[in-house]
Amino acid sequence: MDAREQALRFQPNRRDWVVLDQAVVDRAPPILEAWSRAELADAFKAPDANFYRGDTIQELAKAAGLPAATLAATVEAYNYGVHTGNDVFAGKHLPVKLQKAPFYAIRHQETSITSTAGVAVNDRLQVVRRDGSAMSHLYAAGEILGSGATQRPAVCGGMMVTSALTVGRLLGERLIRFA
Repeated sequence: MDAREQALRFQPNRRDWVVLDQAVVDRAPPILEAWSRAELADAFKAPDANFYRGDTIQELAKAAGLPAATLAATVEAYNYGVHTGNDVFAGKHLPVKLQKAPFYAIRHQETSITSTAGVAVNDRLQVVRRDGSAMSHLYAAGEILGSGATQRPAVCGGMMVTSALTVGRLLGERLIRFA
């Protein structure tokens, strides 16, 4: 399982943070396509539960309600990863070190768009009742099977597409044979 994905599972309240510095803000495309740089700057000025700003990492931590030592250590580890090319979470895109004040944080709330629970099927992909008997002419494939059947504890969106296509194709082939 991907280290970043697993780390998200253990974050308090399933929350993570995007941390930027002024150099990233100056060089990166807008966070939202329709936003200008001025609108982005305004988002960090207004009191909000999602956008925070600080002149130092410690001020940013205080504004966002994060442990200052932990945030400082995380930024230091990220900067070390940029310098060495060896990010602790195996990140591939490490554009620049975070060192130019002011610093920004955007709160990100993890969510799942799938359910771990789904309908039960037999080896012919027929939907089965609680007693295990198959329902006549009712088959299932894809997300209706639930992510627990295909992803286990994964939290990355889109991970069910491959299994949905694969199981859907198997079901289609099976139905053609039985038609």
